Amino acid sequence: GTLGALPAFYFRQEHYLNLSRRTQADYRKVANFLAPIADTPLHLIDTPLIAGIHDKAAKKIGWRQANMLRTFLSEVFRFAVPAGLIDANYAEAVIPKPRPKGRPRANRP
Repeated sequence: GTLGALPAFYFRQEHYLNLSRRTQADYRKVANFLAPIADTPLHLIDTPLIAGIHDKAAKKIGWRQANMLRTFLSEVFRFAVPAGLIDANYAEAVIPKPRPKGRPRANRP
């Protein structure tokens, strides 16, 4: 299998289908970020590779979207492990990017 097959598998799961439309859209957006490396064989995927993808995403699409990508991959792997598609959740140990200092919080109640 390939990395590109895992999001397709997850997008068919009831868990994904029950998420809010906004979360579904966010997950599809970050999944598109993985398109250039979709043909990566699953046996090459490990935590250092996912950490590298996360770092590259932070530079290219920003810290918030990079963290969304990490969360998305963690969810994908969480469903792929019991299905026997991948050996472990390699995104779990990746450390989320911190909010930049001085960056205001979203103005929400």
